[in-house]
Amino acid sequence: MFTAAHLVFVQASDCGLRNLGWFLRLSGLDEFIAPSYGAQQAVAKEMESLLVRFGEEEDRRLAAVMPPREITLCEDETFHPQILPGAIEPVSKLHPRRTVPAASGCQDLAAMHQQEAGLVAGCRCFPCPPSLAATLGD
Repeated sequence: MFTAAHLVFVQASDCGLRNLGWFLRLSGLDEFIAPSYGAQQAVAKEMESLLVRFGEEEDRRLAAVMPPREITLCEDETFHPQILPGAIEPVSKLHPRRTVPAASGCQDLAAMHQQEAGLVAGCRCFPCPPSLAATLGD
């Protein structure tokens, strides 16, 4: 029950550790589980690393049995902390996991994505519209 509470309250939503501790106290589970922020922070960190590892393992497992496919990438950008060029797959709205330097092109981005997931056979890239490029300073 405690693992499920952490997954639902902390990982899948923005309830937070303080509210999880409050839940543990109100439910009486604090008799068995330390509700303090520090104790819950350690659990949250471990659960997050396990979820990331599970995702990576599932990507590899699924990549081994799925046929490669062609995807479309559209230029996009991220703002962490500065603007970085990237891409978005318009059907699934997923972003490939990495961004590339401005001098690199869409094919470089597709190659990086293919290496990570092993699923991409080809890439069609749509350039940034001139109006957006002017806004971004390209």
